[in-house]
Amino acid sequence: YKTKKYLSKCIESAINGLEDSGISHEILILDNGSGDDLSDLEDKYKSEAVKFYYSGKNLGFGAGHNLLARKGESKYIFVLNPDCVVEKNSIKILFDFMEIHPEAGVCGPRIDLIGKNFFFHKKVFWPNKFIWKEFFDKFFNIKIFKNFNFIEYNPIVGSALFIRKKAFDEVGGFDENLFLYFEEGDLCNSLKNKNYKIYFVYNSVIKHFYGKSDVSKSFKIKHFIESRRYFYKKWYGDKKAEEMLKIEDTKDRNKILEKFL
Repeated sequence: YKTKKYLSKCIESAINGLEDSGISHEILILDNGSGDDLSDLEDKYKSEAVKFYYSGKNLGFGAGHNLLARKGESKYIFVLNPDCVVEKNSIKILFDFMEIHPEAGVCGPRIDLIGKNFFFHKKVFWPNKFIWKEFFDKFFNIKIFKNFNFIEYNPIVGSALFIRKKAFDEVGGFDENLFLYFEEGDLCNSLKNKNYKIYFVYNSVIKHFYGKSDVSKSFKIKHFIESRRYFYKKWYGDKKAEEMLKIEDTKDRNKILEKFL
């Protein structure tokens, strides 16, 4: 949705990442009512395993991916934001991990947020050991926890989710009541309720430019607040949700606004 200038790099990285992987695949792109003209990209990738679809209106994150998930038969779905770049072999690493972990409903890669503070998003979406593992590697070139490359963890970041299609279908896909935000936490909770496990896979790396869709900040804030309320009520009940929201609105309201403004 309004990320055309990043989309070509994303497609190229996925094509290169899947080259010689031995994985049968299709790359499906949905224009979610953005109004962008993608005809030049359709022409550019007409000889590749890339297909373009158009919703005609903005369905939201979850409904958009549900639409694409119905377009073909596959063992796995790799949900990927268009403002991401896939590092070489990262998709293969996630595929191989799922193949040897049938208990996994979804796994996610390590996300490198371009242009963001190192600790941005890590508190929620990263296990502590991986935060320190990357910190020492990135800033000091020191390898720690060398044999520690995956962990059961919930939630993982929604910008890149490698999902078992059977599990995805069992939970009915993404909850379309969530237009934007909290989709990954909701999906992970639904999968756990079906006794699937959620994993963070450190050696698979995706670079994410983050938040590059050309939409207003007020739009983002509105949907963040609405989705948070729906998510809390769904998973914690009305009373607990209201208690949590009251605390967060008092404590974190300014942080939420700063995040998007």
